[in-house]
Amino acid sequence: MGFISKSVLKRQDGFTFLELMIVIIIIGLITSQVSLNVSKLIANYKLKSIAHELISDLRYAQETSITQEGKTKIIFSKDVRKTRLSGYYVQSVKNKNFITDKLIKFPQDIKMDYAKFGNYGQILFISNGKPKANGKVILKNQYGEELYVYVYNRGRFRISTI
Repeated sequence: MGFISKSVLKRQDGFTFLELMIVIIIIGLITSQVSLNVSKLIANYKLKSIAHELISDLRYAQETSITQEGKTKIIFSKDVRKTRLSGYYVQSVKNKNFITDKLIKFPQDIKMDYAKFGNYGQILFISNGKPKANGKVILKNQYGEELYVYVYNRGRFRISTI
């Protein structure tokens, strides 16, 4: 009994360096996947938020044309380099002139690919609140997800993924 070696008595507790590195790599991979999903979720939320804000402004322009018994329009504008649609502004008639009521600029990661109503890049609401023509706006985020905002000449609006 007196001849028990020190190596038998010495017990090894803990993890090896290799085991710790494997666990850290696995945690890093999981974290990167979660952060990518969260950033896509945030981008999708921002895209939906911009689409709902556009619908809200379409309703504002519609209500303004009815209450003022005049014309109101939303004009889609390009950025300084004229390479992409970067926002829009709402104008209503006051004293026979169009006055800008509201100006909206999109964030850099939201792009408006298309905005056409009849033959124009603007929506004109007449005094009964109906737009002069059908049309649509295509919004896209940096991950390529798209939302379509449809405007019908009956005065209805809709957001869709197709």
